[in-house]
Amino acid sequence: MKKIFTLLSVAAFSVAFGQTKSLEKVQVIDGLPAATATAPNNNLAETQHTLVQYTDNPSLDSTPLCQNSTNYNSRFFNLASYGITTDFTVTEVNFSTSSTGITMWAEVATVPAGTDITATEIENLTVTDAYGSMTVPTQNNDWINLPLIATTVIPAGTDFGVGIGYEWVEGGPRAWFGNNEDPQTAPSFIGWPGSDCVEEWPVDIKDLGFNSSWLLNVVGTAEGVMGTVELGSDKLAVYPNPATTDVVVSLKDSNIAKVEIADVTGRVVGTPSASKEGKINVANLSKGVYFLRVQDDKGVTRIQKFIKK
Repeated sequence: MKKIFTLLSVAAFSVAFGQTKSLEKVQVIDGLPAATATAPNNNLAETQHTLVQYTDNPSLDSTPLCQNSTNYNSRFFNLASYGITTDFTVTEVNFSTSSTGITMWAEVATVPAGTDITATEIENLTVTDAYGSMTVPTQNNDWINLPLIATTVIPAGTDFGVGIGYEWVEGGPRAWFGNNEDPQTAPSFIGWPGSDCVEEWPVDIKDLGFNSSWLLNVVGTAEGVMGTVELGSDKLAVYPNPATTDVVVSLKDSNIAKVEIADVTGRVVGTPSASKEGKINVANLSKGVYFLRVQDDKGVTRIQKFIKK
């Protein structure tokens, strides 16, 4: 059973084997090169697709981490929320980081769909053989594209998580994982199986007193899916919500190219056309929760949940 950790003045936690680790917010040291802070623009093939869970990508110059410990920064993904109902192959992980020349690695775990990953007891976490590793050069808040040496297929109907690991030993190389305090569309976690920072299961860093959002994307392939997909992007507005007969869709800085409506299982239940004003008729939908998928003229798909009354 997972131990329950108590937030102290510097977020110190008691972990296995009687050790004590200190989770602190650490500033990037002076002297690192200037940041580019721009998310990578992957030239995606027709079946490739990037999963994003935050609303903006400027990166802060500090991050929560444990000294003399194996640190993991992780996010978990529900494929149905992105409109993916087929198998998904994870091929690459993108993340922002500052570094003084540290080795960082990526791992992938599968989770039964719908699992509450904040629960204290979860027995079904399976770490796959997928793995990628590289020594990150000295840099400040720049993006890293980390291809997986061994990819993994996430079966349809399965959720998955990605953990980025690194060792921070006092006096040795350091990493400051890219983050900001803008809204996000899914939680950011510290922890992973094998991490001695907060034991074995990820903990939402907001529960630990840090208002941070990891800048971490996942790239993979799935038949019938293409481009970048953003959940809850501030560039997509859908109103009124809840709706009865119509919703109005508004995209910032781009034009609507395609619209799909999916139910909570990811099944497409409509491909309506938007009027010149962005109005979409939803009167024929049954009452319930739906996802509006809006692809723009640049190939980016943004998804917004709405309720049909």
